[in-house]
Amino acid sequence: MKQTYADNLRNSHKKYEENKWEERSRKSLHHIVAAVCFRETSESTYQQHGSVILPAIGFYYSMFHIGLAGLFVEYQIDIQKLERIRHSQLKRFISTYLVGKDFVSTDFTDIFNKTRDIRELVNYPFVIDGYDKNPIRLRDQLSSLYQETENPFGDVINFIREVSNATGDQIVWYIRHAIGDTVGDEFYQTYLSVADREKVVKYLVQQNLTT
Repeated sequence: MKQTYADNLRNSHKKYEENKWEERSRKSLHHIVAAVCFRETSESTYQQHGSVILPAIGFYYSMFHIGLAGLFVEYQIDIQKLERIRHSQLKRFISTYLVGKDFVSTDFTDIFNKTRDIRELVNYPFVIDGYDKNPIRLRDQLSSLYQETENPFGDVINFIREVSNATGDQIVWYIRHAIGDTVGDEFYQTYLSVADREKVVKYLVQQNLTT
């Protein structure tokens, strides 16, 4: 994070109402948990069953949600613009506010586009122009997506940490305790098997995002 941005962020944080930053943090953490759940369960399903339909969709939504997690703590974005955001608009926001400001690498856009293309191939196999002429080898693509999404996830999480550091460390503290105390358990019990829950918690612990 450039010093000028950090200074402006810090000044904005001082002027911003505390409950507004709490709202940003809360929305960000929900998307973090959703992203990790989609990523871990997609890989688990593919490895255990060899099915490609659900993992192809899930890996895209893991990138969708981790992108939103970063955008919600970008103070220059009105958070109302992120509610019910369209997929094309999310892509533009990621390019402008995250990639364009060097908060995440250009690889984020590349992987986002790749997972989107794979999802569309699965969702609309008979109607997408061009795929019949230049087909994606779906299983080969899926076998590497877990590893390929590692750095984009790491970039966003590091950006959230940098925002937290610049504003007094409250954001990451809030995220860790909310996931560890309430939000995480609600997600796990609603959506995950015991085995997938362990994978999700392991990742969050490794990233110091839960207690």
